[in-house]
Formats: sequence, structure tokens, C-alpha cells
Amino acid sequence: MPESPREHNDDEYDVPMPTRIKLKETRSEKASRVYRREQRRLARENERISRANGYAVSPPRQTRDESISPPRNPPKHDRGRDGDRSRTPRRNEDEDDEVGDQDPGYAWMGGYGRSAAEHNRRREQNERMAYLAEEEMSRENPFSSGGGNGFGFRVGGGLGGGISIGLSSSGGIGGGGSGWRFGFSFGNANANDHDESTSDVRIPRRHRDAAASSSGFGFDDRSRGWGRNAAGEVRFEGGAVPDIGSFTEEEYAEWIRMGMYRRKHRFELDEAEKRRQAKLEQEKLRAQEKERARKEEKKRIEKLKRQKGLEEEKKRKNEREWYRKRWAAVVDVGGEVELVELAFGDIPWPVYRQHHGKVGVDILDEGHIRDFLRGLAADLEAANGGGNGDDNVDPDMKKTLREAIRAFHPDRFFARILPRVRERDREAVREGVEVTSRVITTMSARA
Repeated sequence: MPESPREHNDDEYDVPMPTRIKLKETRSEKASRVYRREQRRLARENERISRANGYAVSPPRQTRDESISPPRNPPKHDRGRDGDRSRTPRRNEDEDDEVGDQDPGYAWMGGYGRSAAEHNRRREQNERMAYLAEEEMSRENPFSSGGGNGFGFRVGGGLGGGISIGLSSSGGIGGGGSGWRFGFSFGNANANDHDESTSDVRIPRRHRDAAASSSGFGFDDRSRGWGRNAAGEVRFEGGAVPDIGSFTEEEYAEWIRMGMYRRKHRFELDEAEKRRQAKLEQEKLRAQEKERARKEEKKRIEKLKRQKGLEEEKKRKNEREWYRKRWAAVVDVGGEVELVELAFGDIPWPVYRQHHGKVGVDILDEGHIRDFLRGLAADLEAANGGGNGDDNVDPDMKKTLREAIRAFHPDRFFARILPRVRERDREAVREGVEVTSRVITTMSARA
């Protein structure tokens, strides 16, 4: 008897039954599902728009070759060995390759697409040729100056298109100017507004390279942006090439003779130019050396002035210190100075004595007294920790003026110090005290 299933599978495990639990959808699976749904929706929308626009067929898919019928199923040759669809690479719209008999952009439109592609190819060719002609004719003619001529013609194209070109120029010997004038227009009988400006026409790079390398004309520096300007590279007497069209016969002949001479004696002229450049370089070095010596001499003089100024200020500071000590000794009752007869020079007058030698009444003026008192005020400020020693600080200056007024007050001075002055100098001292008192009082009123 055959064994029962349970007896036969005693040593094997039981296969579980399929479960009804739905597994969680991953992110990649969800993204793939959404992408496929959007692709289907986009295909339906494109087909609807295409038929609504009146086209006889629907646009093909990206993976399908040129066709005049709507795609139904993916072609077999678009599938690889693994069964996946192989995408046909798109054509780069910016490429400048030559277009064949039929543009891929019009492939799905059938015969009408081929006609449209041929029409666009002819139009672009006409625009390109007109642009080249305009660039060539817009160049100034350097060998004509006067006269005039002109012509015009029209070239007809297919599908009702055409080109209109007008050209005029002025030239001739003995005239006063030169120039070219060029006009261009393109027309299409099947278009309502096809009057385009040739200045916006894009010329492929290969056409620009070919035109520039073959003739050197047709494009200026602004249009190509990479060419060389030969006229700017040639030098003539230290400058650019002159305007030959404006020369007279004598000037032109002289210019030719000089050019031939330079060409024949090129070696001698090069040597002369080298010597001239060397001489200019030596003169430049001598000028730089002279300027450097001048700057060094200026620095040395400024340094001496600073040193002299420091020495001068040191001497003035010593005189101000002697002034303060001398006044303390003169007013000291019972001191050594009280028993000695004083001369005019023994009185501590508020002036600097180093530049004047012997002191007299004639130096007791406002300028000398003001400078001395400002120095005293600066010393007082420095002693009080004022910082910068500025002579124009009002509090210190006022204090210095008050002390000077008290020291040279006529009544006080005549009563305490004048009796100790020797007889022959008393009148001079009296006059000096009165002058000094008036000057200090005037300064105090202005402060």
C-alpha cells in the first residue's frame, strides 16, 4: 500500500500556507509605482494635446524610431538581452552639425516635416550668408576717398522666401571720405511677421573659424572676441600705423621711402634703438639715485632740526627753572640775596635770555613775555600730571598769570625789592616792572 502523506513526510518540515498579511511597501517601491503612474498620465496627456492640435498622428515615444503612426507596443529591437528597454540618446540641440535631409524634430510629422526642415535649412543658410556679407561690407575701405557707386539685388528663395540686399560705397581719388553702406531683409510669404534683425543671428563657431582663417576679413574683434588686430601690433615711429587714406602723394612717398630705409638698415636701426634704450635706462637710474640722495639729505636735516629743537627746549627749561629759584631767593626774607645790592640783570624777568645776551627794557615786550609764561604753564601742567604738555591749557595759564601779576605788582615790588636795587639801575628796574605789569595785566584780561 502506498504510504500516507503524513507517514512519507515524517522527516521533512511542513511548508506554511500563504499568508493574507500585506507587507509594508518600501520607499523605492513606492517611488517606482508613482513614477510609472506619472509616465502613463503624461503619455495620455501628450496624445490628447496632439490630437486636439489637429495632428494626424500622435508623437512617438522617446524609445521609438521615426514613425508616422502612434506607438502601440515597444519595438522588439529596443529590448536588450536582459529585456529592459534601451533608450535612444537625444540629439543635442546646441550642436552645430550639419542637418540631413530630415530634421529629427520634424520626423514624426512625415512628409510635411521634411518640407519644414528643408525650409528652415534654407532660411538659416540665407541668414548666414547675409550676415557674412554685411560684416564684410561694413568694413571701412582705407584705399578710397571720394566718388561714389552703388548697386542692389534680390535673391528669391523657396516657399515664398527671399533676400533683399542693397550696397553703396563712396570712393575715388582726391575725395574727402570713404565708407560702405549695406542693407539686408528677409521675407517669407507663408509667415506674417518674419522680418528679423540679422544682428541676433547666431553663427556657428566652425563658420567663424573658417571665415577668419581663410581671408582674415568678415569679423571684427567684437564679433569673434579672440582674433588679433594686426594694425595695433605694428608700430610706426613709436605709434600705431597712420591713416594712409588721408596721406597726400608726397607724404605717402616719404612714408614708403622711410619704410624701405628701415627695412634695408634694420640691423643698424636695431642697434641704435638698443643704445637709446640703454641710455634711457642709465638716465633713469641716475634720476633714481639723485632722488634717493635728496630724500636722505632731507631726513638728515629734519633729524638735526629735531635734535636742535630738543637742545633748545632743554636750555629753555633750565631758564624757567632758574626763574623760579631766583624768585624764591629774592623774596626770601633774611636770605643771602637780601643783603646784596641787586642789578638789573639780577631781577628774574619773565623772558628767555639765551638769544638776547644782556637783558634790557627793550626785550620786555608782549611776545617774549607770552612765550615764557606759556612755558611756565606747560611745566605746571606736566607737574600736575596733565600729560601732553600743551601750552594752551586755560587753568594752568590763568594760574601762571596770577602769580606773575602778584610778583610784578608795582606797589608791592617797589616797596619790598626796589630799595635793594643799586642806585644806578633803579630807574631801569622801575620802568621794566611797569612795562611787565602792563603786559601781564593785558594778557590776563584776554585769557
